[in-house]
Amino acid sequence: MNRKTIGSIEELMDEYQLQMDTGKDVDPEQFVRSWPQYRSEFLDAVRHQASGNSDPPVSSQTILETNPPPVFPSQIGPYRILGQLGRGGMSIVYKACRDDSDQEVALKVIDPAIAGDQDVYRRFRREAEIVQRLDHQHVVSLIEVGEVADRPYLAMDLIDGPSLAGLIASLREQADDQVLSSSATKVFPADDSELQGSSTWTRPVNVHSNQMENCRLADKLNNAEFVTIACMMADVAEALHSAHLLGIVHRDVKPSNLLLDRAGKIWLADFGLALLSEGQTLLTQTGKVVGTPHYMSPEQTSGQRMVDHRTDIYSLGATVYEFAARNRPYAGDRQQVWREISDGRLTHPSRIRASIPRQLESIILKSMAHVPSDRYATAADMASDLRRFAAGKAIKARRPGIAEHAIRWVVRNPRRTMLTAIVLSSIVLGVIAFQHIGGRRLEAMNEKLASINAVLERTNSDLDHSRELLQRNLYVADMASAYRAYALQDIDEVHQLLDRQLPQGDEVDLRGFEWWLLDRLSRPPTVTQLVGHQGPVYEATVVLQSKHLLSVGEDGTSRLWDIDTGQQLRQFEVGQRMNAIAVSSDSANYLTGVNHPDGDNPLSFGSLRTGETTRIPSTHDSSIESVAISPDGRFLASAGRYGDVAIHDVDGNQLHRWATDSRNESLQFSPDGKQLLTVHRTINDIGKFGHARVWDVPGFEKWFDLDVDFNVYSLDVSGNGERVVLAGDDTVALVDLPNRKSIAVQNEVRGRVRDIAISDDGRFIAAACDNGAVHVWDAPIDARNGESGFPPSRTIVDGDDRATSVVFCDSHRVAATRESGQVQVWDLSTQNCPRLMQPAYVTESIREIDSNQVLVRLETGDIARIDIATGASTLVSQVQADYFNCAVATKDGDVIVASNPTGFVVIDANSGDQITDFPGTTEESCRKLAFSTDESRLLALYAYQLCVFDTSDWSIVHTIPVVGDAVRVECSAHRGEYLITGRERMTVIDGETMEPIWDSGQKLGSNSVAAYAPGGQSIIAGQTDGTIEVLDAIDGSRISSLKGHRLSVSDLVFSADGDTLVSSGYDGTIRFWDWKSGREMGTLDMQVGPVSRYIMSSGGRFLVAFGSDGNSIWSIDD
Repeated sequence: MNRKTIGSIEELMDEYQLQMDTGKDVDPEQFVRSWPQYRSEFLDAVRHQASGNSDPPVSSQTILETNPPPVFPSQIGPYRILGQLGRGGMSIVYKACRDDSDQEVALKVIDPAIAGDQDVYRRFRREAEIVQRLDHQHVVSLIEVGEVADRPYLAMDLIDGPSLAGLIASLREQADDQVLSSSATKVFPADDSELQGSSTWTRPVNVHSNQMENCRLADKLNNAEFVTIACMMADVAEALHSAHLLGIVHRDVKPSNLLLDRAGKIWLADFGLALLSEGQTLLTQTGKVVGTPHYMSPEQTSGQRMVDHRTDIYSLGATVYEFAARNRPYAGDRQQVWREISDGRLTHPSRIRASIPRQLESIILKSMAHVPSDRYATAADMASDLRRFAAGKAIKARRPGIAEHAIRWVVRNPRRTMLTAIVLSSIVLGVIAFQHIGGRRLEAMNEKLASINAVLERTNSDLDHSRELLQRNLYVADMASAYRAYALQDIDEVHQLLDRQLPQGDEVDLRGFEWWLLDRLSRPPTVTQLVGHQGPVYEATVVLQSKHLLSVGEDGTSRLWDIDTGQQLRQFEVGQRMNAIAVSSDSANYLTGVNHPDGDNPLSFGSLRTGETTRIPSTHDSSIESVAISPDGRFLASAGRYGDVAIHDVDGNQLHRWATDSRNESLQFSPDGKQLLTVHRTINDIGKFGHARVWDVPGFEKWFDLDVDFNVYSLDVSGNGERVVLAGDDTVALVDLPNRKSIAVQNEVRGRVRDIAISDDGRFIAAACDNGAVHVWDAPIDARNGESGFPPSRTIVDGDDRATSVVFCDSHRVAATRESGQVQVWDLSTQNCPRLMQPAYVTESIREIDSNQVLVRLETGDIARIDIATGASTLVSQVQADYFNCAVATKDGDVIVASNPTGFVVIDANSGDQITDFPGTTEESCRKLAFSTDESRLLALYAYQLCVFDTSDWSIVHTIPVVGDAVRVECSAHRGEYLITGRERMTVIDGETMEPIWDSGQKLGSNSVAAYAPGGQSIIAGQTDGTIEVLDAIDGSRISSLKGHRLSVSDLVFSADGDTLVSSGYDGTIRFWDWKSGREMGTLDMQVGPVSRYIMSSGGRFLVAFGSDGNSIWSIDD
């Protein structure tokens, strides 16, 4: 290509993407030769596209014409390779022929350069899953899915023609702006019925090259080219609709993903970025925007987590725009394009090409509406309008009127609107003053001036409101990205996103509970730095009989540290690099390996008291990576980096030696000294398998293997000998050693695991990683055949230098060694993770007493008080349990009413004494209790009736029938109403007349919980399918839906400022919502199983969650 002026890596990437989108297959190395200053950064960016960009469409016309020709394999599975069709960021597409037939296919395989990337593998398999579900005459079909040597392949229909991008590029190259050549042999339909079929050309075209084929197709378009365009795009819209009906969103609709075969039939290809709506899982980099910028919808450019089928409608509209106008809808570099899309600055296509019919332009503008709700409701509706246009009928799309254009211009240009208003006002005032100064109309002029000032004030107020709304939207987007980064334990990204919301100067502080909580959760625990080594430190171990740590490293020294103070106590000179260290159980001796550059590496057995050492020839040819001393002190075990394990006695005599065929980074004696665990690799015809091998002691014969589904490199045994933790590159498994049974497996650990450790009590697991992170997990307790994962980890990040080893010092401190020469000891008790409380099961969260205590009702029926600072619970009053265990307290927390099997009991919350009791109205159990706003009434909700009691004497004053299976009642503090939530319907009752105000009927689905939003103008309803509905409190009409929970919503509360809704679900998560805009800000795993109830303090300082597996406190206080 001709050299072009490029001023940044962004401009270079845009030029590369432009050429890829026109149907060319561009070799990155060839492309970047003209800009050597960007070569490294450019190639890294192209490789990064493997997990976040689209792949080449399956077209035979994208054959590479580079010199020299590409090298490709001759055979993949049952397919003989005939040539290379294309290469993208993730995969290569070959033209191939199956051995047992003459069928030619497009064979898509993962690029060998990234074949080991698990994200790429999953995305490739996901594409196969999606395409297999589709069956449409305009979607490229999947013939077969296979795998050869751990590399999957997709055999797909071979579309023997160019992409639409190539055709548009040829059209764009034509010199004039006249309608396309009239020499085409296209046969257009004679009647309306033919318009329902596909748009095709009548005679086949011989294919020679991209350019020749594109020119021929261009010549075939006659004066009815826009009708042809409409028919072709209607075919694509119907193909998209078939995908949408299956819950599939393509997310990358663009000309280069639309293919034309020799007959002119158009095909939809490349579902590499497609998203299954039922899972809503993004396999691309979290927070990164996926898709091709020029065809992205506004919701994609803003990085919204949830996009629906309407984003495809927008992208298809952009494709129609380019096909008709021969120009893309937006121009400029990537940032400029995103800005134009986000602002809704779309140039009408007729301004670029005047011959575009008005009706076709209306279809384009409706499909590319900035707000998704203004677009076509479905792709089928868009296809219908395109076919109406092609048939010469009236379309349903309507162009925006003058008023709508004006409103959009004002919204996009608030400052220009303000300035224009001021200038016009000045002109008007000048004219009025000139004509009427000193006249009888001076009073009228003053009135006009006052009116203009009022308009200016309203405009300024609207401008301020727009600015506040924009700032809130940016805050919500940053919080959503921050929580996603936290889920991946990308702590640096979390801190960057949180810091962007720190108020500057007089800016409004938008930070809510969700910001402060994530800030606390992402803070590292306090650390003690042990500084002294000159060069990398490779391992450290605890001296069991004291609070000491012994470390070794590159500088040839072994150093003894006081863990509490961080002071170095002693230094032992060994003289050569040491990679491993072990201390005897009596803390008297240590063992290390001395690594010489020329091999023949001995062991060094020394006294911690005297410093005297003995050299033991070990004859390890490679560096000694791991050592261990048996608990009784009789045996010394050592492992060479590659090859063998040796056993010596304390006198230096070699007793045993065996080969492991593995990289020996870990070995350890069991606490009782009866077993030795090593890493061992088995090699057979299938491949190599790494596992942990257990040897009996003292015979050192193989006992059994602990087999897992990954190659094991590191291991550790708990202090009680019951649990073993095994680690591979990015996988950690917890194993029950006596039963030889997997308890849990954690996949996709961020950063290659270098070392693994488990605390003596088996409660915690820690992993040291090459990226500098140290992950700490609460170890799972229950064994479920290895099917469960670990709870979310606490990740400690302090720099990006490699963490070389990790060890637990005690139950709350973990030490890590680093290549930077540091030894760090982290106090986990200082990290603001959720504090677990006593495991009593809470059936009702009653209320907050003060900033430090909450009242709850337990499964036993008793009323208890929980101290927030300590998590301890104190009994308030013993109450007999009933089925639902309802309870409610007055606002001051002094009086509690609780249900029991015979009715209700009134309790003095301060003394715990029972003041009185009174009967219920039915034999069934009360389901929910609530006080009226003035606390003069007690509301008792049963399955099919609401009973109202007078709190002065506890007599019943009203009984109101309830339709449906009632679950909750709540009083509106602002409207004097009672909200009754049933499984099938919701009813609002006037608190004075006790008459229904409105009833939802059965329009909502199955309800589980509901609450009034702050201000009382909206009602938030949680449903059993996980959906949250926002309703108008006046008439119950639906305002919006919030979707995220996978199981039933269990409780709803609001932050102190009322801006954030916090929901809990039986999926074990809580979610933070900007409920007014309907956008999710973050998700947290509650770590206590399904959450049934929770309380947020009135000051917004803590959140208490009550789950099936325990209770936890989430505090934002230091």
